[in-house]
Amino acid sequence: MIVVAFLAEAFNILMLLIVITMEVLFGIACKQLMKLKGSDNSYLWFIIGFVFSFIGVIISMLMPDKSQPEPEPTVFIAPPHQQPYQQDYQPPILNEDNAVTCPHCLELTPKESLFCIKCGCKLD
Repeated sequence: MIVVAFLAEAFNILMLLIVITMEVLFGIACKQLMKLKGSDNSYLWFIIGFVFSFIGVIISMLMPDKSQPEPEPTVFIAPPHQQPYQQDYQPPILNEDNAVTCPHCLELTPKESLFCIKCGCKLD
């Protein structure tokens, strides 16, 4: 009976050591993650990882990276030959040969158009 009680107590101590070891490993993981992310107080993150275990690791993964600055947003500027409104652009001259008349507003619209330029009416 004493042997069984001793084994049960040894098992409890072993389980406690395993739990403490796991908590220390979670604390080290949090500390290292935040050290890589540029945090100044990485030892505070060790305590957070030790107390909250895997939840602390998840929180430290979600924290923003302080070691690299935010990249500036880039604006794409089209080359001069692709810009939509060039100063030397001349709209085509519409006449009866290359245009159709809108039945709704009687405005001349290029033949390739599906809709009227002025009123937006569908052309046949």
